[in-house]
Amino acid sequence: YTFSVAQDMTEFDARITAFRSSLWGTLGGVALLLLAVQWGILRWGLLPLKHAANELGAIEEGMQTRMKGRYPPELQTLTSNINGLLSHQREHLERYRRTLGDLAHSLKTPLAILQSAAENRDGKTDLPNVVLEQVERMNQLTGYQLRRAATSGWTVLSAPIAVQGVVEKVLAGLHKVYADKAVKTLTELQPGLEFSGDEGDLVEIVGNLTDNAFKWCRGQVHVLACSKAGPRNGEMDLFIHVEDDGPGIPSEMVRYVMQRGRRADSDIAGHGIGLSIVRDIVQLYGGTLEIGESELGGAAVHVWLPAGPKG
Repeated sequence: YTFSVAQDMTEFDARITAFRSSLWGTLGGVALLLLAVQWGILRWGLLPLKHAANELGAIEEGMQTRMKGRYPPELQTLTSNINGLLSHQREHLERYRRTLGDLAHSLKTPLAILQSAAENRDGKTDLPNVVLEQVERMNQLTGYQLRRAATSGWTVLSAPIAVQGVVEKVLAGLHKVYADKAVKTLTELQPGLEFSGDEGDLVEIVGNLTDNAFKWCRGQVHVLACSKAGPRNGEMDLFIHVEDDGPGIPSEMVRYVMQRGRRADSDIAGHGIGLSIVRDIVQLYGGTLEIGESELGGAAVHVWLPAGPKG
């Protein structure tokens, strides 16, 4: 026997079609909802960047000097570095302005002496010697102020400097300059020691201290560079020690150079200019400079430089 069952599929197909329509509508609605949520999340997530861009625009227009907004942790490093760069730029500009003012003030006295000598025609003034003396004086002042203006200080995003390489390079040059003195140098340089500031500033410190030592020594110079607890807070600082067996530094010169904010306008050729430059750089880094007597019989200069900027 054969049994056949038949049923009209129209209603079934209609239900399938309705289900598909409903499914596509639901999926479309969910997709639109997800897109709206994603758009909202992106807008909310990028809002700090937009705020940062607005603040940078305000800085460019001179309406503010730094980024003041509160930013999520992911952007705080970026905004801190930007503020550091802005502060560093302002400090440099202010230093240049002060240096120009100091230079203009320093040159008044030599120029007044030259003018007085030129106007004095009684024959008693040795004009050539006066001119040579004052020109040398102005050269010293100009060199000092230019090197003072070039001091960088702490710089964000700067690579650490290998201290040993800088010291060895400076000493190699000085041995050539003072070859006739046959200076014996004892160097104690801690391997791997680094300085997190500007290389030019470190060269100025080491160069001026060792140049004074080579210039005034009788034949021996001792240079030490290591990590050592500083005298101010006990933290490990970069310690530079330079001593020689020369006549030493006069106590009046030490007192003069160590006065904070004192310019080297009246210093004569010798220790004064170089030590004044070192003093200014060390003060800029928040370090410590000490001048004393050496066990070799001459001068001993101690410099502590912090490992990095505070705060």
